Amino acid sequence: VPAEIIKIVAVLMSTAGISDVRPGRQADNNHTVSQDVELYLTKNDLPGGFTLVARSGRVLQELVIETSLSRDDMKKALTRVLSRVR
Repeated sequence: VPAEIIKIVAVLMSTAGISDVRPGRQADNNHTVSQDVELYLTKNDLPGGFTLVARSGRVLQELVIETSLSRDDMKKALTRVLSRVR
């Protein structure tokens, strides 16, 4: 797991309203390399949380987030997380 994704998990765990962050599936995308860390909130909500995809370089890491935050508040939190990680 890239260091940037480990930092994202640490920052998410310290975010108010987020109770747990669990890694899910991981994949390598050999066709495209991302120069920046990218976070994508999936369209399907989970009961009590969300699924997030973090991308760093060629690695895609699924993260399962348990939270009491709404979708809009989660998007704002992800913006703050990215500003702290970059």
